[in-house]
Amino acid sequence: MVLSADEVETYRRDGYIYLQQISTPDEVLEIREILADLFARKVGVKEGAQFDLLNPDSTDSMTLGQLTNPCDFAPRLRKTEYVKKAHDLAKQLLGPRALRSADFVLMKPARTGSATPWHQDQAYRNASYTARELSIWMPLQDVDENSGCMQFVPGTQLYPIKPHRSPNNDLRSHSLECCEIPLPEKVVSVPMRAGDCSIHDNRVLHGTPANRSEVTRFAYILVFQEPVVTTEAPVPYLWLLEKVNVNRKRHEAWFRRGGFLIVAWHKFRRGDLSSIDGIKLALQRGIMHFWKKKRSQT
Repeated sequence: MVLSADEVETYRRDGYIYLQQISTPDEVLEIREILADLFARKVGVKEGAQFDLLNPDSTDSMTLGQLTNPCDFAPRLRKTEYVKKAHDLAKQLLGPRALRSADFVLMKPARTGSATPWHQDQAYRNASYTARELSIWMPLQDVDENSGCMQFVPGTQLYPIKPHRSPNNDLRSHSLECCEIPLPEKVVSVPMRAGDCSIHDNRVLHGTPANRSEVTRFAYILVFQEPVVTTEAPVPYLWLLEKVNVNRKRHEAWFRRGGFLIVAWHKFRRGDLSSIDGIKLALQRGIMHFWKKKRSQT
């Protein structure tokens, strides 16, 4: 897939673009079956990889479920045409050194799936480093406003990051929400067919409505970024400093019990360590995580 000059210009101006059929119907069905099985078997719960974004105590009746890096548990996902095409698109927008930094799936059960709060992805990031980043969001079934399609506020990526907070003031949850809810007339909804995708900048304001349909909504997301640059005078986001993330604590406990060896193996299998840029990114994240942990203990 090759983006046209108009598509690139639209992405730069609005912070997102919509593309048709980045994947085939057969591949979409295969990916959906793989991911549904991972959720059904509660894969990744003990590692802190599968959790409810809004309800940190629930691993059974999720209303906004996330599984981080499902390709670690189902290597077949790394070999899909979707991943290959997505990487090509990311290189066009970020440059030839663009790296796939993560993949994850979001699951909203039929009729009860919660809305994804309005947010900017950058609000989740560590202020110690900067990097241009984008996400490619592919639904695994048709989506509209009734089932939780993507919604954007065009152009918000051009301005400073807005203040965020924890939904319902629950500091233990993983999720964040923007303190400024956009006016309805500013919002653009993007209905899609299964296998279509949107590409969005990590600074553009976006969210998705609740799933009121009769079908469970799955979205498979790939995150890409250019090589990171250390920030000279980082100003941490206050909404992250106050977090007491339950699934992060679960992950850290598993990590200390020997999970770090599994993480290293996963990174090797994903190809994260196959380039100098990938190795640098892994080391930077490890060092920043170490110092963040040290500061929290003092």
